Amino acid sequence: QLESNSTNQSQMYIEKYMDSKFVEYTRVLEKDRNLSKTSNLKKDEKYLLVVEDEETNIMVMQMYLKNISDRVIYMRNGKEGLDFYRKSILEGFHIHLIFMDLNMPVMSWIEATKEIRKVEITHSIRPPFIIAISANVVANDQVHLEEMGFNHSELKPISNATVNRILMEQSFF
Repeated sequence: QLESNSTNQSQMYIEKYMDSKFVEYTRVLEKDRNLSKTSNLKKDEKYLLVVEDEETNIMVMQMYLKNISDRVIYMRNGKEGLDFYRKSILEGFHIHLIFMDLNMPVMSWIEATKEIRKVEITHSIRPPFIIAISANVVANDQVHLEEMGFNHSELKPISNATVNRILMEQSFF
């Protein structure tokens, strides 16, 4: 269950049930966070990159994206996200969408997004659609985020319906 209070601070609650598939998937995810694990990716598929450092938010996205889990890559900070994006280009994989948290450790979202945009220009590739996700985005921030390289922003907690709408709008399926 996800809730948001009127003071714009988000609180996330995950029900305490975990079926065996979800637990198994979480174990696979932990192993596949290693950047060298691109051998199971297919070059003709579209992939979604989630750059998020909070375990609870990762678990929420895992639940929302479980039907396409084989095409979702999770990275824990801006540097890991950028490194994986660069590696995917060099190996011929297409990152179609990126959900990026705006509160990132190691490398800021600003720096990571700027570098992603530089990489796509350098390699003359189709740019990924980048969605900023944050508990603090307000209407005035949208213009600033677009100037920084984001295509869209969403407030946390992001809903399953919103994630599915974005996937449909971006022809991910």
